[in-house]
Amino acid sequence: MKFSTELPEIRVHSQPITPTEAAIRFNLPDNRPYVQITLEDNGIGIEEQYVDKIFAIFKRLHNRQQYPGTGIGLAICKKIVENHHGHIFARRRPEGGTAMEVVLPLI
Repeated sequence: MKFSTELPEIRVHSQPITPTEAAIRFNLPDNRPYVQITLEDNGIGIEEQYVDKIFAIFKRLHNRQQYPGTGIGLAICKKIVENHHGHIFARRRPEGGTAMEVVLPLI
């Protein structure tokens, strides 16, 4: 929502992921089922060449005058997901905005 240029729209979806699919698509252990949670927005989006860089601590794609922030939010999210033996990534939505994908094991 911080990076929205219009009225923010957030969509949340979830779907089960089989152990085999998690292993093939996300390089996760295939010993349990997973859930994939997708968070989509209509914000400014992200260029494909930066989708991996946004999870690095203190990495900012814009200066503080353009968008406030410290550059640690997504790095913390990545650490939390990895501590739970999951996977997180971002992708640009063709219609604009960004989709954050979080894959977590089901307990």
